[in-house]
Amino acid sequence: NALTAATSDQLIEHILEALPKFGDSACAAVPALEEAAARVSDPFLKFAAATALINLKSPRGFEVLRGLLSAEAPPVLEQKVGEIVRETTGKDFGFGQAASAAARATAREELAKWLTGERQRFRGRAEYPCVH
Repeated sequence: NALTAATSDQLIEHILEALPKFGDSACAAVPALEEAAARVSDPFLKFAAATALINLKSPRGFEVLRGLLSAEAPPVLEQKVGEIVRETTGKDFGFGQAASAAARATAREELAKWLTGERQRFRGRAEYPCVH
């Protein structure tokens, strides 16, 4: 698999951008995307992997986002997380809007609670074909 063999961050980024364009047929790449998200150290590449997972309708992308946020993400990355969460779920947890550490922590906690409740709801739904 090209993603697991890629050693260049730039190549990984291109693969992450291209995979979702293949739609449901790219579901087989979900485990490689998860591995890439775990392997890369750059938080922006992790975000790209999470976005690719989410665009493939795999809720595991939200888990990657949660991990990013628990690692004290840069403010611009928190803003990007807020945008992708709002775009894909319609939910606004306050990411990228809150300047205080307490408000940012509350946003992270709210996302974690939502993920816990939603995880089981993704299984078996036709609109989430990449859920394993």
